[in-house]
Amino acid sequence: MEQGAAAEVERIEREEAVLLDTLLKARHDAGLTQAQVSKGPALYWSDRVGRNTSPAVATHLLSNPDAYLTPIGSFLRKSSLDELPQLWSILGRV
Repeated sequence: MEQGAAAEVERIEREEAVLLDTLLKARHDAGLTQAQVSKGPALYWSDRVGRNTSPAVATHLLSNPDAYLTPIGSFLRKSSLDELPQLWSILGRV
């Protein structure tokens, strides 16, 4: 691989690492905040059908049903941060 291509690969890998680190921190912060404002758990797990129809467990940030939405739950849904655990699960299985 020539130097220009190797440098480009390294740049992309650094950017991916920063993105994954940012997503992990956002997931962590959202979960902690939800746990502080809610009486119940911050996470819940549900069974899904995974790759090649194998069973998989999906992790979700609990924002509560609409009738019981917490203040942070509303923000989590509007910003789609409640979907980060699912994304993390998918990226971990790739």
